[in-house]
Amino acid sequence: MISYPSGAIRVVQGVCYISGYVTQVPASAVNPGAEGTADYNVSVVKYRLVVDGEELHNIDRAAGVLVINKVDYRSEVDKLL
Repeated sequence: MISYPSGAIRVVQGVCYISGYVTQVPASAVNPGAEGTADYNVSVVKYRLVVDGEELHNIDRAAGVLVINKVDYRSEVDKLL
């Protein structure tokens, strides 16, 4: 949903892609078959947000991609190197 200063809103399609791996799994005190909750620590490697067909964010630590609010910050870093 996008909101405007006038108060109007517009519903748009958005897709979020997240890739990562679990870094810590808590010890379980729950009996098998019983309900329970647990908090897992996850290290995110890739994050990509596409809203209304436009890529807003694309962060990929492995590939060296750093796009935030459609600005490629990695290209600025590459120019310095």
